[in-house]
Amino acid sequence: MTSAHLLYIPIVFSLGLLVGTLLSSNAERSTKSHQKPDGLFPKGSTLFGSFLIFMAAFVGTHFFEIPRSSKAVSTALNDLEIFDKAPSFSSEEVYSRIASFPLYGMAIYKEFTYTIDVFFPITLLAFLILLSLYVTKRGPISRQFRITLLLIPMIWFVMDMIENYSIYHLLDTFPAKNETLAGMLGYITITKFTLLLLAILIPTILRTFGKSLLRKIGASSQPQNETNRT
Repeated sequence: MTSAHLLYIPIVFSLGLLVGTLLSSNAERSTKSHQKPDGLFPKGSTLFGSFLIFMAAFVGTHFFEIPRSSKAVSTALNDLEIFDKAPSFSSEEVYSRIASFPLYGMAIYKEFTYTIDVFFPITLLAFLILLSLYVTKRGPISRQFRITLLLIPMIWFVMDMIENYSIYHLLDTFPAKNETLAGMLGYITITKFTLLLLAILIPTILRTFGKSLLRKIGASSQPQNETNRT
């Protein structure tokens, strides 16, 4: 198991635990009252549906050899790990690994970067945005903090696409070398996973500590507004 797996797999299962908690608490509120969701904020069923789509995409692309899936790419690479599962932090190591890839595997890997490895992150992005909205919809939270919370998964997605482009470019131009891009690849991957962790941890913390924390966050901007009025 690689270092990336140690972070990624627990994140996926913690998402399931979090969604189960959110939906169970939402069901309890629904039995006590008949309040409708506010505006653009998602219903619990919408969040759950998004989670199911994401999990189906994850299981299908990581555990089954469907065309251009992560599993299929690893098989085409003679069971070698792809870069986002086992990051490399030097250009020498990156190009040493690329040199060990069979030509057929490199071709499949390039196709993976603009097919399945775009589709799967989109399903996760949709879920993370809905999760952020769902967690904050009933709290007195400031508009600035809600925007920040939504920006984190969006920036994560951008970093994921930058990683995809970098891998495609390095494979497509090989044996020519881009030492700078190759040396940055591992750090791009780590940044991506860090943002993903934040996109999950912050809603989890908000959910765990409940309305008291949301009140503090929402109230933090009020003194500034009052002073500006005076």
